[in-house]
Amino acid sequence: MRAQFFCSFILLTGLCAPAVCAQDIQSANDSHLSSSGINLIARTTVAVNYRRGETTHVDIKGADLMPEVTGKAKIINKSGLTDIHVDVENLRLARSIDPAYLTYVLWTVSPQGQAKNVGELLVKDAKASLHTTTTLQSFALVITEEPDFAVAQPSELVVGENSLRPTTEGQPESVTARYQVFPRSIYVSQVAAVPSERYQNDVAAPLDLLEARNAVRIARDAHADQYAPEILRRAETRLNEAEEYYSANHSKKTIGTAAREAVQTAEEARVTALQAEQRAELERRQQETEGRAAQAQTQAEQSQDEAQRAQERAQAEARERAAAERQSQQSADEAQQARQQAQAEAERRRQLEEQQRTTAQQAEQAQHQADQAQQQAQQAQQQAQSEADRRAAAEQQNQQTAQQADEARRQANQAQQRAQQAESQQTELRQRLRAQLNEILETRDSARGLIVSMPDVLFDTGSANLKPTARERLAKVAGVLIAYPDMHIEVNGYTDSTGSPLTNQQLSQERAAAVQAYLTQQGVPSSSIAIHGFGEANPIASNDAATGRQQNRRVELVVSGRSIGTAQLMP
Repeated sequence: MRAQFFCSFILLTGLCAPAVCAQDIQSANDSHLSSSGINLIARTTVAVNYRRGETTHVDIKGADLMPEVTGKAKIINKSGLTDIHVDVENLRLARSIDPAYLTYVLWTVSPQGQAKNVGELLVKDAKASLHTTTTLQSFALVITEEPDFAVAQPSELVVGENSLRPTTEGQPESVTARYQVFPRSIYVSQVAAVPSERYQNDVAAPLDLLEARNAVRIARDAHADQYAPEILRRAETRLNEAEEYYSANHSKKTIGTAAREAVQTAEEARVTALQAEQRAELERRQQETEGRAAQAQTQAEQSQDEAQRAQERAQAEARERAAAERQSQQSADEAQQARQQAQAEAERRRQLEEQQRTTAQQAEQAQHQADQAQQQAQQAQQQAQSEADRRAAAEQQNQQTAQQADEARRQANQAQQRAQQAESQQTELRQRLRAQLNEILETRDSARGLIVSMPDVLFDTGSANLKPTARERLAKVAGVLIAYPDMHIEVNGYTDSTGSPLTNQQLSQERAAAVQAYLTQQGVPSSSIAIHGFGEANPIASNDAATGRQQNRRVELVVSGRSIGTAQLMP
């Protein structure tokens, strides 16, 4: 048959996944710090694309940790389901390498770098066999040592991988696939010491019981007693039952049933505890952000109060100056009136004396002529005074006009500075919000606002159900958006062109609604969220290829608001 190989990258976070389920995030680095603070280690393997409806074989070869391992895998590729029959030889006892690692687990690694626990390999006489299935058509097979059978992500203790046989038909296109695993220390140095008497010296204990002891130990050191006490108590109860069955020499089946339930429950407690611990940390950070925002608001209100008081003082000083000017003008008017009265009194006495000196008609006529001359002089003086007053008023009007022009220019400069400052603040806030969102999901800037893109892998296939990874990321997005109360979010759902337009439109609408509902649960006001389902419209890549269709299956969050310089998009 024809085999094809694909390259992919995987970052195994797995801390928020249920038992026997792996949640993975793509990464292009050799190592990565997960959300729980665990440094992950990169590994490479080969993924094979098996043709539908055919049966083929691949070899299992040992890794550096256990090079003597050999085996084979029979792959029966059916429509919608692939059967895997694995037979492995030359396997050592798992706990001989490390007492914390008790069993072997078979993993499938997809071309997208997603690893999934598909079954436990039970060793007998250095051999192990497993019949399991997967929904994948393209995958790699990897065997690792693990602390129990229910782990949700592979460890770095890889003992075997698939290898293409030389006799495989077709021309293979060989490309390595790259993925990341948990370091060995995650189950050893970061938890309580492994007691040798319970794992190495107790050789008669069934493997299921040893795995149950190990799983409960790991859950306790993951603080399950604090964050998932009820689940941990159920796991401890089932472990105690298994221990009692073992002490009473019950059958291995009876012991194994209780022990395997203890393993699954302990893994659930561990994952639940890590989720709760992450939520507690997120809430703590959110409280710190809210505290800083409240402090900034208080400081702003204090500054505003100080500015108000300064304005009131300036207005009071202006009123005092105006009152002083009015008083000064009143005094000047009174002095001018006194001078006019004195002049009038002097003129009256002069006229009386002139009349007394005039005794004859000639004197009266001369006096009359003199009075006429005086009147003409007064008229000329009044005209001159009027001209002087007009020139003074014109000069005063020119000065007032110049002052008004200067004040208008000053106010215009101030308004321009305030506008530039507001625009700079909007740009800075927009860049900071984009950086915060881009740490969670890919975010780009546009004229409509900030566009946060959710890929199709965050939803169950063909469904609007959010995967736990999507919920975790959306919870972080909600924590960021709550700190910006004037933001409006438009949730737009898209699909590829596969299927009918009506089905695609309905699925895109349901996925957008699922994102809206979860953001609202996380505290984002529902009034600030609008949703749209666009179906197969507005593709960002060609639907002719699988990679393009995957890019088109997405949900986009368009974040806008006046505080970041974009008008809010109305629903």
